[in-house]
Amino acid sequence: MARDKLAPAIGRAGELRVRSELILRDFNPGVFDFDKGTDIILSNGKRIGVKTSLKPIYSKKDYSWRYTFSVRSAQVRNAGNGVYEKKYMKRDYIEFVDYWIFWCVKSDLFYIIPNGEIGQKVSFCISTPVPDRIYQRHKEYKSISKYEKYKNNWEQLK
Repeated sequence: MARDKLAPAIGRAGELRVRSELILRDFNPGVFDFDKGTDIILSNGKRIGVKTSLKPIYSKKDYSWRYTFSVRSAQVRNAGNGVYEKKYMKRDYIEFVDYWIFWCVKSDLFYIIPNGEIGQKVSFCISTPVPDRIYQRHKEYKSISKYEKYKNNWEQLK
């Protein structure tokens, strides 16, 4: 089955995995019957968007795995005279989310990142932490991900 055909199933699996994690951590997650951008809403009113990345890409820069997530859908077109314009498409859910929870499937890690930290990015990468490095000799390299402080940081949702 093509990866594009699996995308809705992977997204749904990510939402279910995050919901179960929230329940185990004493949160009360609610869901919407229609997709308007908010995947989960907590009893305290915080709106959550969930993104899932299955297969990371190896990075020679810091000897780690990098998970790529797409937050918005954008189209860049040549408007003429070498000027390019960026047009955001229907998947621009930034205004419907307070926090993003990114699930790195292979490493089974969660990054809970405030929407303000994401800003206007279309997509971004998260590098795996040191214990998940590919070769033992590279474990002394520090992670260069600025998102490390959000790794499994569920407390900020309270």
